[in-house]
Amino acid sequence: MLVTATREVSFEVYPADRFVLLGPSGCGKSSLLKCVAGFLKPAARFMRLNGQMITGAGPARMMVFQDFDQLMPRKTVLENVMFPILVSRRFPRPVARERALASITKVKLGRFADVYRNDQDT
Repeated sequence: MLVTATREVSFEVYPADRFVLLGPSGCGKSSLLKCVAGFLKPAARFMRLNGQMITGAGPARMMVFQDFDQLMPRKTVLENVMFPILVSRRFPRPVARERALASITKVKLGRFADVYRNDQDT
């Protein structure tokens, strides 16, 4: 069964902006983000980012899921944040570390950089 959760969505986000998608469960927030990230193809029409068609995942976009099952349990917070930066192969490890630390600090989680998931034994 096809459910239309969002339709003809358009928005602009500028570099200094903070953008929030807010809505009830099932309204299409995660699906919209997955389309923007290139993980999910829109059922109709297309998605563009900076004027370019989104045809798949790319190093310019990434998602951090709120479900902790997406984090690698044998990696610290810092290592989990560094992972997609390293996988993109655009930056050497020291630059990836610097960028990851800056992001962690920006969201006030710097003191948790070396912390592992609390359920790493599962």
